[in-house]
Amino acid sequence: RLVHLSTTAVYGPDHVGRIPETAGPRPVHAYEKLKLREEAWLRLNRADLEVVVVRAAAGFGGHDPILERLLRQLRAGSLRLVKGGRAERTFLAGPDLGRALYAAAVRGRSGATYLAGGFDGTWRDLLTMAAAVMGIPARISSIPYDLAYIDAAVRWLRTRGGQECWPNHYGLDMLAKNHVYDDSSSRRDLSWSPQVGSFDEGVMELVNWFQQRRHLAPAPGAEETLAISPQDT
Repeated sequence: RLVHLSTTAVYGPDHVGRIPETAGPRPVHAYEKLKLREEAWLRLNRADLEVVVVRAAAGFGGHDPILERLLRQLRAGSLRLVKGGRAERTFLAGPDLGRALYAAAVRGRSGATYLAGGFDGTWRDLLTMAAAVMGIPARISSIPYDLAYIDAAVRWLRTRGGQECWPNHYGLDMLAKNHVYDDSSSRRDLSWSPQVGSFDEGVMELVNWFQQRRHLAPAPGAEETLAISPQDT
């Protein structure tokens, strides 16, 4: 049996309300399409393997390059996010992901696809809590989506091949749009439920990891997030 870790990103960024497990994938960005193709390729080439797919919600904690970028910008003075970072999404703690994968390995049906969600929150809530733990002000302001989209497009056109572009349109949609999921069927089928229900239980891991990296120089462009200007208006 092979349990494949996929992502809820395959559902795409453009949904209204809570996304059910029965929703059809609508990937838009390259990463989303790639992850959906991975699922399809495994099913076509599984041979004698039993393949079970787990689509996991967004994780939070250490070793996350996007959260590192956001925290660097916040520590530098201010951070601008679409809607002020108030877009809602479902987050999943690392230990709960491990429990979901184990449940899929022992109780999942061959060929089935499961969704692993945790709890709903916002990027602003997470970053504000992390800033409080670090003892820095959480200066998070808002920027219109259209302006952020144009800025990301210009940045993309100016980025040379092989170089990293941040923010790109995938990163913008991930931070700016609501991504909340209903995984109730998967919880029942796998006899699984998350044990971490808030950022309080994982923010220390994130902050400790981030502070250990403070002495490292950021990569070129790492301080650039969805902030167009460092000044609040």
